Amino acid sequence: PQRRLDGVAAWFRSRPVPWKTSKFWITQGGVLIVMAVHTLLLRLLPEENLAGIPAPLTSSLMLIPVLYAALAFGVTGAIATATWASSLFVAHWIFLSTEPSIGSHVWIELVNIAVLLASGIFVGQRVEVEQVALRRTESALQLAAVAEERYRSLFEDQPSPVIVTDSRDVVTELNTAARGLLGSAAVGRVLGRSLGLTRAELFRIESPVTVRSAAGAVRNYVPTAHEIDVGDGSVLVQIVLADVTEQCRRQEEQ
Repeated sequence: PQRRLDGVAAWFRSRPVPWKTSKFWITQGGVLIVMAVHTLLLRLLPEENLAGIPAPLTSSLMLIPVLYAALAFGVTGAIATATWASSLFVAHWIFLSTEPSIGSHVWIELVNIAVLLASGIFVGQRVEVEQVALRRTESALQLAAVAEERYRSLFEDQPSPVIVTDSRDVVTELNTAARGLLGSAAVGRVLGRSLGLTRAELFRIESPVTVRSAAGAVRNYVPTAHEIDVGDGSVLVQIVLADVTEQCRRQEEQ
């Protein structure tokens, strides 16, 4: 029994505390006002003036604040609101215990209270499940954004020219060094127009290639290409150009 009590206490502690918000207390005040009006009407007005108005109507109306508390505050808010409404019903029955009609609807209200509690718990649990899923999604999106920012920073700050092409050999991205080499106009063009080599040739080539930059300078590069599966059935190719101009010049001098 002690373990069960500890488990229940831990379960409640893991839930958000709704009574720290003003909306929760406004909801409880609304429950109190509806119950007070209902009780006074049954006590002060003659029974013939209430013809057609079912006495257990208030217990049915209590479903509105209980469901609102479940949606706004989860299971804890729903249980607290349903418990508060139930305690007010007990006071309501005690206050009207001398009325001849009170006994006719007590059992109906008891059933309605059970429905209130069950509905609040069910809706509250569904809301908490959705909130947990939403928080996980937001966390995953934040991690993805951080990873994208880190990749973008590494991509742009890479000193070697980096070119990304799609499956049709069309250039889709250039880092800062590659834009300085080929010019920004290379994006959207076929790779062969800017680099003089196709994707298939890049995977076969082993010797340095000569590239004339957009400014007219001639440099020697060793290209390294590898495919990137982006997950939607398409494949990108990332090409890194390692500048070996100085090495080639020394070899020619030797």
